[in-house]
Amino acid sequence: MASSSRPQAYLDDADISAAQAISIADIAIERGLGLKKSGRELVGACAHCGGHDRFAINITANVFNCRGCGGKGGGAIAFVRWLDDVGFRDAVGVLVGERDGRPINPPKLASLPAKNSGDHDRRQHDKARWLWSRRKPITGSIAEV
Repeated sequence: MASSSRPQAYLDDADISAAQAISIADIAIERGLGLKKSGRELVGACAHCGGHDRFAINITANVFNCRGCGGKGGGAIAFVRWLDDVGFRDAVGVLVGERDGRPINPPKLASLPAKNSGDHDRRQHDKARWLWSRRKPITGSIAEV
């Protein structure tokens, strides 16, 4: 049996929903992919093929695409599956912080270049959205007791 308190075959719908709610851009920033903001996209070198200016993440649509190696998809789960070459279950585990029992740090949204004073509010909203996506049900927790 795995070190987790849940059976390995069980994948919680709440975990899947939380993983799906995470922005691909946040994952790229957290992992230090070195992408630059260009309009509604983050662009730069592909994490797989290394081709310069071939990889892009559309922040609005939450999709990614590499014109070099053909890697593409939508949503955080698909992005982590592609980045880490893992299955669905492992990707969800990485996104909800269950990798080796260690929590994953929140994205470093402050590393995005600020364009104006309104950018601070946007970053704060992005952080709040990320925190909300990490919520867990109270049922069965110490908080319920």
